[in-house]
Amino acid sequence: QGPVLAAAHPRRSGDGATEVARHVRAHRCRYGVRSPKNVRRPVPPTTTTDQVRHPQPMSIDVANESGVSSVDEERLSRLARHVLDAMRVHPLAELSVVLVDEGPMTDLHVRWMDEPGPTDVLSFPMDELRPGGPGRTSDPGVLGDVIICPQVAERQGEKAGHGTEAEIDLLCTHGILHLLGYDHAEPEEHKEMFGLQGEILAAWREREAAGESTSEGDETAR
Repeated sequence: QGPVLAAAHPRRSGDGATEVARHVRAHRCRYGVRSPKNVRRPVPPTTTTDQVRHPQPMSIDVANESGVSSVDEERLSRLARHVLDAMRVHPLAELSVVLVDEGPMTDLHVRWMDEPGPTDVLSFPMDELRPGGPGRTSDPGVLGDVIICPQVAERQGEKAGHGTEAEIDLLCTHGILHLLGYDHAEPEEHKEMFGLQGEILAAWREREAAGESTSEGDETAR
């Protein structure tokens, strides 16, 4: 588990994500990092498709500092919004998604997890927001930062047989769920988190496919 410090909203400086971890707690994803015991377990929404429709957009900042030009930042922002809506997160919540190369990710991994080499994704929660419930959203606030390394995602996506884009989708969703208090250190936690992650991603793929079909239909009509 990463350090728990007096929190201030992390700020990125010109050297990438090396400052994003300042004064926040880090969780390493895909590995069993336990949530603090004094944090209440989140209550998931009744269904991931019963999403909150916000009258105004929440603040989602996607910054690609990885040097990988193939990442679709606009698509990643849509995915993040899909996840936050599915989890009934307040429309005024703030989220930052940063893509970095292996150098900065290694720095963060060593600094906060005391482990060598780059990892796939790190989550830095800020205000410890929790999911909303039926008929209500979460509290407003700063959700935190999700740091993703596309180079690691590419290797993992190839190994998993679903490609880089699908792997980055998975890592982004996984990282946001960590920000909302989910973990997978224990078998029941793992089952809950990965089950919810799978439902959210399935709904996302269906939504994106429907959008692409509509766009193709419009083009044909022209």
